[in-house]
Amino acid sequence: MTALDGATLRGRRERLGLSQGQLARALGVEPITISRWERDDKVIGNPVLLDLALQTIERSLSTQRPVSQRSDTAPAEGEGL
Repeated sequence: MTALDGATLRGRRERLGLSQGQLARALGVEPITISRWERDDKVIGNPVLLDLALQTIERSLSTQRPVSQRSDTAPAEGEGL
């Protein structure tokens, strides 16, 4: 497993096409927590659990999106979960 630091978290969130608020709702945390994690202002208390949650979200989104939308690019404006 790769170390989960703020830059890695931000990159994964952006590849998923999620805002900080959307990811926060999916994880059950406040949006400010995502912001602080991404800026490395707050230590991720359990990076293994967060990584597992991100993997679950990634799998879920990859099975929900049509093949034409499965890429590393963000969805079009206004498109979300």
